[in-house]
Amino acid sequence: MYGIFVIETKNYKGWITGNEKGEYWTQNIYGNKHQFKNPIRQNYGHKKALEALFDEPVRFIPIVAFSTEADLKVHIEKEHVIYIKNIVKCIKQLSVDKCYDMDQVRVMKHVIEKNQLKEKQERKDHITNTRKNIKLTNEKIKGNICPRCGGTLVLRKGKYGTFYGCSNYPKCRYTINSKNLK
Repeated sequence: MYGIFVIETKNYKGWITGNEKGEYWTQNIYGNKHQFKNPIRQNYGHKKALEALFDEPVRFIPIVAFSTEADLKVHIEKEHVIYIKNIVKCIKQLSVDKCYDMDQVRVMKHVIEKNQLKEKQERKDHITNTRKNIKLTNEKIKGNICPRCGGTLVLRKGKYGTFYGCSNYPKCRYTINSKNLK
């Protein structure tokens, strides 16, 4: 086994635009635009949650997979953002410097299963907490407060237009598109 593949699947239609560092991506269906959280960032959160379960480092390979109903127009350099039909091909193309034996795989499987949210109430609580955190983050942003470090969000100009960046740059590199602050 290569490691643990953390696969985020998205069943969107239409044009999908965005980049790996942006807070949001956009779905465009016949001119109707809808923003959604960057799936690379979502997947990163899942990866970090899994990493926290293990005492020793485990190789996690994040993949974001869209249905073929989507037309991906995203600017990605490092991450794997692909169509669902290409998951196996993507996995086979990855260079492997270390493989896990079956005993290690069983231990990893046991750790993940042991920490899985099994009860319906646990899952509901998790969803409630996630929504609460998103709401809190959005409130901070609307108040021009950096959700990462508490600094002030300052309007800046870059080569792609205006954006808000944390006043604690370069310590904190949080940015958000100025369109998302309306």
